[in-house]
Amino acid sequence: MIMSLVIALECVAIFANFAMPMLQTSQVRAQAAVIAREMGEVKNAATQAYGGTGAWAQDQPEGIVPSELKSYLPAGFTFVHPHYRYDWNSWALGDRSILAPRDGALAGVTVVTDDPRLAAAVAASLPKDDLKLALEHRATLVLERKGY
Repeated sequence: MIMSLVIALECVAIFANFAMPMLQTSQVRAQAAVIAREMGEVKNAATQAYGGTGAWAQDQPEGIVPSELKSYLPAGFTFVHPHYRYDWNSWALGDRSILAPRDGALAGVTVVTDDPRLAAAVAASLPKDDLKLALEHRATLVLERKGY
């Protein structure tokens, strides 16, 4: 009887060793999908704001929603979450850079997380046609204007 119990417990432990990493990977992928969707919402808001002003929103410190985007984002949208936060970037690349030939400006939204696996999963979850960068604890979605 005791031997059967020990064998059963060993089987459960072996199963748990296989199941836990798969569960953690699933959780990271699920959270990455949520973040990728939210980054898409920021992209849409920024594109709409750009259409109205002809300029990208001003660069902001990490966790701060640019005022130019607030009216285009869903109510209650925040750049700060328990395990990640967003950073709005606006880069001046110089007069008619190859990356931004019209006005020399480029913008992007970055997710900053403590988990490098999450940053990599976010980059993988973003649409394939989007320009994205991932480095350690960050994944950046670069916003592009079509029609260059």
